Amino acid sequence: MLLLIICASIAAIFVYALLINKMKGLPPGPPPLPFFGNLLQTDQDMVKVLAGWKRRYGKVFTVWMPEPTVFIADHELLQEHIVRNGDKYGDRVAIPLLAGEGGEGLGLLFNSNAIWREQRRFALHTLRNIGFSSVAYQVGCPMFRRDVVNVATKELTIRYAHEIVARWKSEGANGKPIDLSYGIMVGVSNIVWQQLFGRTLPFDDPLFAQVRAHTRVMIDMVMDPLITFIPLIPQIRHLSRFFGSSVERSIAASKAFNELVKKELEIVKSNVNVDEEPTCYSEAFLEEMRKRSNAGEDLGTFSEKQLFAACGDLWIAGFETTVTTLRYAFHFMINNRGVQEKCQREIDERIGKRVIQMADQKDLHYCNAESLRFSSINMNTPRQVSEDVTIAGYEIPAGTGISPEFSLVHIDPELYERPDFFCPERHLNDQGELVKDPHFTPFSIGKRNCIGEGLARMQLFLFFTTFIQHLSFSSVSKIPPELKEIITLLRYPDKYEVVVESRD
Repeated sequence: MLLLIICASIAAIFVYALLINKMKGLPPGPPPLPFFGNLLQTDQDMVKVLAGWKRRYGKVFTVWMPEPTVFIADHELLQEHIVRNGDKYGDRVAIPLLAGEGGEGLGLLFNSNAIWREQRRFALHTLRNIGFSSVAYQVGCPMFRRDVVNVATKELTIRYAHEIVARWKSEGANGKPIDLSYGIMVGVSNIVWQQLFGRTLPFDDPLFAQVRAHTRVMIDMVMDPLITFIPLIPQIRHLSRFFGSSVERSIAASKAFNELVKKELEIVKSNVNVDEEPTCYSEAFLEEMRKRSNAGEDLGTFSEKQLFAACGDLWIAGFETTVTTLRYAFHFMINNRGVQEKCQREIDERIGKRVIQMADQKDLHYCNAESLRFSSINMNTPRQVSEDVTIAGYEIPAGTGISPEFSLVHIDPELYERPDFFCPERHLNDQGELVKDPHFTPFSIGKRNCIGEGLARMQLFLFFTTFIQHLSFSSVSKIPPELKEIITLLRYPDKYEVVVESRD
């Protein structure tokens, strides 16, 4: 027994000595425990926890998860390192379960090096070509009168916005409370689905509800403490079933989600016309594979497994944050009727009853920005430095995790007075014009910024302004509902209902 105690003590001292040695040169932060790091000090609302550590330790601090991750929570430092020296900060921390099917480093979100650079470049080029040009859409929505129509993505968004307005008027007739979530979800989903697979689905198709349910479970896994230990001890994932971990549930959801994507890709492959320009991301990807194969070239990073993983990543990136931001926006509208009325007055004076277009964005300044600030993600997905760097005087060795926390910048009281208060005026000048705020980066920054930023901004603007133009939104009771949030990697407003009234 005494020998066991002595051995355990020596082992503990050895582990602690290694920990102290690792801490040398890193920014300050909460004291870590051996093996667990700071994981026992975390909370579901990580923005709140990180904001507290920022106040205590400064704008750059180290959190052990259980390996060290350096958090950057200052705008100037983010610009200096993540933007101007982005090549050094572009790699991802390797998490096998998040690195594509089989953990092979596939997809677009959780991989690094050559595969990430080539695939991101291809995705940006392809989405730019198909997203804002005139292309053929396979339409399954009853609002269209033809099977195939040539419209730009923005026109499709406008048509969905008006279809949703009509449905809400019908569902909310005679003051009946309605939940806005489904209409928003279908509108956003169909546009992203078309970008990926070249077709849209009927409004009441159950597929999107299934996909969203799977997506939510997979996102929940990222915040599971167990996930942080898997890169260190891969076998630990097999213990998750004994702890009620979300890892096993996420694996099951991922497999179900993968099957849905595979079915869509089979439809694309069966309908692709090699003599025509690609109309969606997956068609463009398959065409690139065909060209390289016919030319006898190496396929490089292009494979069906990569296509499969990339479609999943683009879906998650393009769908969930847009839906969530719109749901936040309308919760704020029913709790801030004065703000809603200002939005409507601006539209009435400058647009009237005509259909709102993207060109009107320059004249409608009172919408969107504050909702984006409020709905920042809970915690950014860590990157890692590819070489030794110096941040704020601290020497950070290659391979160290880096987390650029722009969400902490968005709630910095030195930049935003009363940051917990919803105030669209903070983004306007005295003439009511939108002021470009360099500190406001809701779509991330640097080499890893959001691929779908252009699409997301377009959807947020056209959906929000069209809804506000044609409908007024109020709370079900005289007392507006308190904002209740579900917090995982993202922050979601909990379910709420509204009363809608036509303005037409």
